[in-house]
Amino acid sequence: MKEIVEMPQGAKETIVRALSLYQEFLNKAIEIESESNAIAYEHFDVLGLIGIFKEETAQVEIRIERDARECFVSKHNVDFPMWNS
Repeated sequence: MKEIVEMPQGAKETIVRALSLYQEFLNKAIEIESESNAIAYEHFDVLGLIGIFKEETAQVEIRIERDARECFVSKHNVDFPMWNS
């Protein structure tokens, strides 16, 4: 059975900060290796993801099997976030 967990605004803000750092890295990589379209496409995708996670009206849900959630800590060495359990 799948469980649906809604990601809270604070978690979305954390993702925006992480993606922003990655986007800065991609900017520098594009400057160094200007012939790589893959980096430019990824840069564009990251900008879109930042916009999605910044959008306050967007709801981000995680769908996860109950079994996967229950063994999450043993697989990833960190607890599954307890946002709206």
